[in-house]
Amino acid sequence: MYRARTGFLILLGAAVWFAGGCGPGVDELLLPTVSENGSSIAHVVKSDGKMYVVKDAERVGGTYDSVGQPVLSPDGRSVAFAAVSGGAAFVVKDGEQIGAQYDGVGTPVYSPDGNSLAYTAQNKGKWFVVRDAQRISAETYARVGQPVFSPDGGSVAFTASTSEKAFVVKDGVPMKPQYDLEPGRMFHMYDLVLLSDARSLAYVIRQDEQMFVVEGGKETQSYDAIRLLVSNADGTVLAYSADATGKCFVLRDGERIGGVYDKVCGLVFGPDGRMVAFAAQSGGEWVVVKDGSIVSEGYEGHMGDIVLSPDGQSVAFTVQIEGKMFVVKDGAKVAESYDTMSDLRTSADGSRFVFAGIRGKAISRVEVAW
Repeated sequence: MYRARTGFLILLGAAVWFAGGCGPGVDELLLPTVSENGSSIAHVVKSDGKMYVVKDAERVGGTYDSVGQPVLSPDGRSVAFAAVSGGAAFVVKDGEQIGAQYDGVGTPVYSPDGNSLAYTAQNKGKWFVVRDAQRISAETYARVGQPVFSPDGGSVAFTASTSEKAFVVKDGVPMKPQYDLEPGRMFHMYDLVLLSDARSLAYVIRQDEQMFVVEGGKETQSYDAIRLLVSNADGTVLAYSADATGKCFVLRDGERIGGVYDKVCGLVFGPDGRMVAFAAQSGGEWVVVKDGSIVSEGYEGHMGDIVLSPDGQSVAFTVQIEGKMFVVKDGAKVAESYDTMSDLRTSADGSRFVFAGIRGKAISRVEVAW
């Protein structure tokens, strides 16, 4: 049984809404998430061996053998998730199954405007991509990657491979270049990003022991490892983390930002589409780096999500130490510690950031003023 609770309190400058609690029979709460504009939260409830999804303290859909990470539309009005029931896999949107049932499905993805939904699916070991309940093409593949929408939501693309080739499929059409898959050689394609300019798309290639980014069909410099390939919201600027000789650094459109570090995570763009921030570890401590300058104290454990205020002056981030998570804003801890947390999102009006936190068998929606 799931029991909603309402009300809020002010704690260390944070408004905390008790969004839900558990009654008898509930084993645990899982996978909290918050919409891009901070207006809605969702999570999974595991109860008596079954699972279901709750959005804003209201149950959505039925009870299933298992469900995946709930995904909220950017405006928070819609929620979708992958589910399995009776051996069949399918996607549920706003409580209703959409499309057919398959042997397996991936986590659904909303377009930037929230009007379209895409996900991977497979039958009898063959993979393909579904958009708005319809297969993008009749072709099937040995493997496919998570679908990615263009900034305007008009196009969708994904990485794919057959037994002989690897390539990107955009709007159902295989793109060039295509890569030969040779027996005994390592080859992976991932972190696909659709861009808004003539480069069209970018992705990471791992070929044997080297990795490089491909932008608009052209290969960039190779490194020992490449991670966190991201673009800004309008798809005009690209950034990623690269490893060379055991050290990490961040590149923005090919230029290094900041120094060299042991590890890098949480790479994000600021609201202006140019500023970048990330978490970096050196000497056992994590710090936040914004446009090349360290802007936080050092923390042990691990840093996760980072969000910047609309003017780029304030920064908030998550820290995990000894199994507990908390949020730091401009050097001060806000709210309480949680067992698990969602990402941090700025509200639509830009006045605050929002996250969902689970502690025990209760979930809270927390708002913190910028």
